[in-house]
Amino acid sequence: MKSKILLLSTIYLFIISCNSDDENSGPPPIPEDEKLIENIVDSYNYTFQFGYNSDKTLKSFNYANFYMMNAFYEDNRVSSLLLLIGGDNAEYYFEYDENGRVSSVSQDDNVKQVVYNSGQNYYIAHEEDGDETTIYLNQYDDIKKVVLYDAADDETTEFLYLYDDDHKGTMTNSSHLNLHLLLCSADFYSTTFLMFMSNKPVTTLSIEGFGLSNAEYEYDEQGFISKGIFVGNGEESGEFIFNYTQL
Repeated sequence: MKSKILLLSTIYLFIISCNSDDENSGPPPIPEDEKLIENIVDSYNYTFQFGYNSDKTLKSFNYANFYMMNAFYEDNRVSSLLLLIGGDNAEYYFEYDENGRVSSVSQDDNVKQVVYNSGQNYYIAHEEDGDETTIYLNQYDDIKKVVLYDAADDETTEFLYLYDDDHKGTMTNSSHLNLHLLLCSADFYSTTFLMFMSNKPVTTLSIEGFGLSNAEYEYDEQGFISKGIFVGNGEESGEFIFNYTQL
C-alpha cells in the first residue's frame, strides 16, 4: 500500500481558453470562476479524466480505465454512485435526513447506517459486521481525518489530511464527492484519491503505520496548482500534468 500511495502524485498545468490576435500579449487565461480540472496525466502517461454536468457538479471520473465513477443526482444532491474498479462494478444508493445529511448507504442487500455529528462536523458509518468509518470534515468540506475501525481485529487506522488554505485545489469550482466515496468504501483508492480531489490543495497525508506523504506545489497567477510533486518518506514519486478546461 505504501508504494502505491507514493505513485499517486499531482502536477497541474492550466489550458488557456481562446486565442488572441495580439501575439505579444498572449491569450487570456480561463476565468477563475470557470476553471475546472479536465484531466491529470501522470509520469507513466496514465490519465485521470473528469466529466461535469452543466451546473458544474462532478459527473464522472476515469483513472486509466481501471478506477471509474459515475454520479447521479436528484434534488440537487447525489442519489447514487456507480463504481467500476478493476472490472468489478457496484452501485451505491444514498438516503438523506430532513437536514440534507446522508443517513444511509445501500449496495445490494448491504445497508450502512450513517450518523452525522454537527458539533464536531463528522459522519460515522456503521457496517453490519461492526466495522466503522468515521469521516471528519473541515470548514471547506474537505476531508480532515478518516478513522477506520476493524471490528474483527479490534484495530483502528487513521488518515490525516493537511491543506494549503491560501490556494485553490482541483475541486474549487465543482462539487467533490470525497465524502460519498468514503461512505461507499474507505479503501486504498478512495483515501488516496482525496489527495487531488479537494477544494484546497492537500499538502500532507499522514497514514498511521505508513508515515507521511508531502506535496510540493507551484501555483499559477490565479492561485490554482500548476505543478506538484509528492514525496513519501523521502522518496519522490514523479510528476503529473493537470489540464484545466472551461465548462
